[in-house]
Amino acid sequence: MSTAKKNFAAAIQEAVALLPGLLIFLLFKAYSAAPCAGDENIYYYLGERTASGGLAPYGDFIFTHPPLHMAIAAFWMWLHPFTPLWGKLGSIVPAFFSMILVYAALRRAGLTRSYAAAAHLLLAFSHDWLGVSSHFTGINWATFAFTAGVVLLLNRRLFSAGAALAAAALIGFHIIPAVAFICLTAAVRYRLKVWKLWASCAAVTFGVHLLCILLWGEKYFGPVFRYHLKKPAMEREGASAVIRFFWNEYHLLVPALVASVVLGFLFVLKLRNRESAEFSKLHELALYCITVLAVEALALKYLSRVYTYYMQPMLPFMAMLTAVFIRMAVDLARRAAGELRRRKRSYSAAAGLLALTLALVAGFVWGEKLETRLGYYQKEYGRTYEYPWKDSQWLPGFLNSVVKKTFYRPERRVGDWYNGVTLYLWHEVRTEDPTPMTDSFRIYSEGREGRIFGDNSSVPLIAMQTDRLISMDLDTNSMIFRSGQMPVSALMDGLQADPPRWVIVCPTRGIWGIDAFRNWVGQNYRMAGQVKSGQNERLILYENIALSN
Repeated sequence: MSTAKKNFAAAIQEAVALLPGLLIFLLFKAYSAAPCAGDENIYYYLGERTASGGLAPYGDFIFTHPPLHMAIAAFWMWLHPFTPLWGKLGSIVPAFFSMILVYAALRRAGLTRSYAAAAHLLLAFSHDWLGVSSHFTGINWATFAFTAGVVLLLNRRLFSAGAALAAAALIGFHIIPAVAFICLTAAVRYRLKVWKLWASCAAVTFGVHLLCILLWGEKYFGPVFRYHLKKPAMEREGASAVIRFFWNEYHLLVPALVASVVLGFLFVLKLRNRESAEFSKLHELALYCITVLAVEALALKYLSRVYTYYMQPMLPFMAMLTAVFIRMAVDLARRAAGELRRRKRSYSAAAGLLALTLALVAGFVWGEKLETRLGYYQKEYGRTYEYPWKDSQWLPGFLNSVVKKTFYRPERRVGDWYNGVTLYLWHEVRTEDPTPMTDSFRIYSEGREGRIFGDNSSVPLIAMQTDRLISMDLDTNSMIFRSGQMPVSALMDGLQADPPRWVIVCPTRGIWGIDAFRNWVGQNYRMAGQVKSGQNERLILYENIALSN
């Protein structure tokens, strides 16, 4: 067989190994393609204004994230006009390609196709991987860039790896600790050559920040840096998010920890044996994985605010270490079976298998106890909630039936354990949908011009779906006002100078909690309608009295 045919056959085999996990992932993601209220809507709205409206982030509107997040949002909206499905693809696509990179990293490290495929199969069934990839927070793209940087490191592409790692840090600040320590850890492998990685990463990171500071000055430095330092800290929600994450992903966490200990021990032996063979790719990958998990877990302790999606970059590396764990367990089982066939006692093999089993069981029990002791569960423990099923419009009936019968449960009893896919499906059916307000507002405002304003989670989506502009192109996330990034007085001055014709608010969150704004709306607007947008949420439409006459 010619070389070309062999390469083609090998490519087909790799594709066959990749397909099951990727197809399962896409199958589950078909349930996240509906419109929802969330932060992603303001990012897409501002991205659309940047791509087609000629506005510049930082200069023309407040944006509190690093510049590549907005660059991706603008590029995404330049590619195609906004639709709910297109918006969801903006977070599904990077997660999809991150799974491919996980497979590529493990293959580069010497694992067989079956073990490499197991890693992205694990991600396809991960509650947090599925849930976080439903929202365009930027973390999915940061994880993709970061994982690409690690794959490039494994392939000795140091300049490219540095640029990819820098890109990750320029999308989301949450991943900066991992980027910094991966760059330091790479020195163990590349010695003096690591300067290429450092130079590339530093040049891209500081070059972009310096350029933005030169262009926008305080309008860039304030929202991107000072704003995050002034955010008020969470009290218990952050700890709860961390505990729930590790509890939901204990089946990845425990094997990853076991693999880390074993590989760390082997790595130390490798360093002590100065006459050993070349530093293996498996050792190198394991070193990066252990670094990411250790650094990101430690960083969570010092963050003032923690949300579940902050931990998403850990998942690919947990999955890779779990794949290594599976290989260890299989090798151990084969060794034990071989010794039993030879009728020899193998206490070490039996003890090893028992230890692996106990580690998984301990993780389950420990995680359940932690979860049930959270403040939320102390109040809700034992309560039952009903979650009505929703078919995906993107799947044929028989596939909806298969997913529903296999993974869905119509009731949830707080404190009981459920698999990750079930938790993810509940996350999707409970998502707040502003569509009823969009339909109502479109009918009510037909033929009348004017801007809208209000709830940052839903108004940007309504604006894009009804071709309206938001007053001041402002992200009304409450943190912008609570941190002092925009004083409430400046908000009210802007609204009084150019009042929006319509205001849409959710009475239980966001800008409606600002007394001055709520009083101003009460004095100058009249209620025009309200709709239920979620299980416990409703949206209220107000129209400006003066502008409606």
